[in-house]
Amino acid sequence: MIKKGDKGTQVAHCQRLLNEKGYKTAVDASFGPSTDTKVREFQRDNGLQDDGIVGQKTWEPLLKLPNFCSDTPKYIVHNGKRHPIRWDRVVLWDEPGGLVSKPGRYYDYSSKSERKPNMFVNHWDVCLSAESCADVLNDRGVSVHFCLDGDGTIYQILDTQHGAWHAGLKKVNQNSIGVEINNAYYLKYQKDSVKRGLGERPLQENGIVHGRTLSKFTCLPKRLLIVSASLTS
Repeated sequence: MIKKGDKGTQVAHCQRLLNEKGYKTAVDASFGPSTDTKVREFQRDNGLQDDGIVGQKTWEPLLKLPNFCSDTPKYIVHNGKRHPIRWDRVVLWDEPGGLVSKPGRYYDYSSKSERKPNMFVNHWDVCLSAESCADVLNDRGVSVHFCLDGDGTIYQILDTQHGAWHAGLKKVNQNSIGVEINNAYYLKYQKDSVKRGLGERPLQENGIVHGRTLSKFTCLPKRLLIVSASLTS
C-alpha cells in the first residue's frame, strides 16, 4: 500500500501505470500532490473510493495489461547503447524507481571488447517482487541483468556488456544473460500475490525434478510467459 508522502520503486511503478492508463503525471518516485490527484481520478473512474491510497483494489485495475503496445519507445541497454524492445513496461537502472546491481557483484567489462552473449539463463527468484529480488541479489553479492516483476515489468539492473554472477560456472556467467522471473513458488505466498493486485498464481502439481515428485507449487501466469518471450526474442 502506498499513499501521499511515500517514495520509492513502488511509487514510480504506480506513476508509470497511471501514465499507461492515460492519467498523466511525472515519474519521479515521489507520491506528491499531482500523483495523489491522478490516483483519486483513476479511482473514481474505476468505481473505487477516491481516498488516494493505492492498495489491492486500486492495484488490480492499474496492473491490468493493455491489449496493445504503445508507440512510446522503450529500450534495453548493451555496452552503453540502447536497443529498442517491443514492450511498454521496461525500467532501466538509472530511471526513477529503477533497480540496480551494485559494483563488485559482476564482471565489469566496461573497458573490454564488446561481449557477445550466446545464451539466456532464466531463474525463478522465489521472492515476493523484483524489488525484493534485487535486494537479495545485492545482499548475497551476486547479480543478473534483468528482473521480471509479477505484472510483466522488465527491470534491467545491469548493462548486458557486463558478466553477471548468476550461474555456478564462470564460463556460463561470461557468456550468458541472467534473468530472474518473479515467482514466490510456495503456496503460502499466494495471499501476497492477491494483496499486490496480481491475483492467485497458477498451480503446478506432480512436478518431477531429478526423479523426485515435488509438492504443489505456484508457476508462471501467462503475462510472464509473454514478457519472457519478448525479452529473449
